[in-house]
This record gives sequence, C-alpha cells and structure tokens, in this order.
Amino acid sequence: MKTDLPTNHVEDISIAVVLESDGPEGGDWQVYLINEKQDVLRNVMVSSKGYGLKDGLEVKTSILRHFIGDIESMEYARIEAIDPQVFGLTNEYWLSYYIDGTIYDRN
Repeated sequence: MKTDLPTNHVEDISIAVVLESDGPEGGDWQVYLINEKQDVLRNVMVSSKGYGLKDGLEVKTSILRHFIGDIESMEYARIEAIDPQVFGLTNEYWLSYYIDGTIYDRN
C-alpha cells in the first residue's frame, strides 16, 4: 500500500519569483526552478495553480502544466511568467522529476 512506498525527500531545489524588468504598466515577473543538487534532474514537470480570496470573493486560477525537460546540476530553468494580480492568492507549484530512475515530487 501507500506505506510500502519509499519516502523520497525533495531537497536542494528552489522556486524563485523574480522581477525581470519594471515598466510603466507594471513589472515583468518570472518564476524559475533552481537545481542546487549535484545531480541532473530528468524529465522535470511543474504544475501551477492559484487560489484564495480576492476582494472578498473566492478565486481559482487555471492549472498550468509545464514540461521543463532536464536541468543540469547548479542550473536553473524558467517555469512561467506570473501576473502580479495573483500575488494576493496562494500560488502552488507541484514539482516532479527523476534522478537515477527514481521519481521525486513535492507540492
């Protein structure tokens, strides 16, 4: 059953929201995945969604799925652009990848 599955801990992986440029209409915000491991991350997949209250109303964003591919050791990859209008919501990222044929995932 589920208790028989190995616990694969996700460590040395970061997700960063970065202001790339600041223009008159607002900033250009990007989300990046950073591999701080000594191993290559293979077949990286990231799902993102937002939810919460905005102006007293419950809001849910679409679920976006991104196939990133491989990320070398100590490298980064762009996941998506993010609209500043969703900054007040809970923005959730689900990450899955392989190292040496073993799958790891983290919400």
